[in-house]
Amino acid sequence: MTKTYRSIFKWGDKREEKLEKGVVELVKEKLGYSDIDFQQRYLYGDEVIKLKKASNLPEEIIEEFVEICGAENVEKSDEERASHAMGYFFSELLFLRKGEIKTPPDLVVYPRTEK
Repeated sequence: MTKTYRSIFKWGDKREEKLEKGVVELVKEKLGYSDIDFQQRYLYGDEVIKLKKASNLPEEIIEEFVEICGAENVEKSDEERASHAMGYFFSELLFLRKGEIKTPPDLVVYPRTEK
């Protein structure tokens, strides 16, 4: 199954058509959106996840994490990196939906034990 920016947090139920007035005003103030922006319909988030910033970790460092944690616990895919690059704050979700991820992690590690 192909993952999109929209699928990371499952945000954007198609049944939700309107934002509350307070949210609209906040988005306009904080992100510089205008009334015209809210009159247009955007389909942000439907693109396949492809990060613009590649991981900067040398392969030998990644291999050390694999050796310590196991290959099944180390992820460097664009999808995993994108899903750990943002929080759940509304403006972060908007940037995510637009595919604007400026500082994705270089690697995602899921340690299973304290060791």
